[in-house]
Amino acid sequence: MEVLDWLKATELLVGLVLTFFGGGVGAIFWIQRRIKASAQETQAELKEPLNENGRRIAEIKVNMDRLTGEVSALDSRLKVVESDVRQAPSKDDVHQLELQLAGMSGALRELGADMRGTKDLLGSVKAALDRQEQFLLNKGGT
Repeated sequence: MEVLDWLKATELLVGLVLTFFGGGVGAIFWIQRRIKASAQETQAELKEPLNENGRRIAEIKVNMDRLTGEVSALDSRLKVVESDVRQAPSKDDVHQLELQLAGMSGALRELGADMRGTKDLLGSVKAALDRQEQFLLNKGGT
């Protein structure tokens, strides 16, 4: 009976080992599935912010393109203004114009006085011519 007892004990021991082995393998598979599911959830969670960030980056690019166009337009307008400012007279130029206008004003006053003198002279000449005409009309024609 010893052999029979020994076989029963071995059978029991092998059964226990197989049971523990099967349970361990099942636990390992369960843990592996949980890790895989957790990894997939984590990947999904990580992709969501990436998608949101991608959308935000796309919006920023659109805004940058729009702003680049606006800056380019402003740059063109600024170049026109700078060109106009370069061609505008300086403070010294305006001062020179003021001096020239003041000189011309004085010259015009002198010219006006000369013209009044000429007018007076022409008035005297006209009066003399009128007298000569009257003389010739009244007495000189006989």
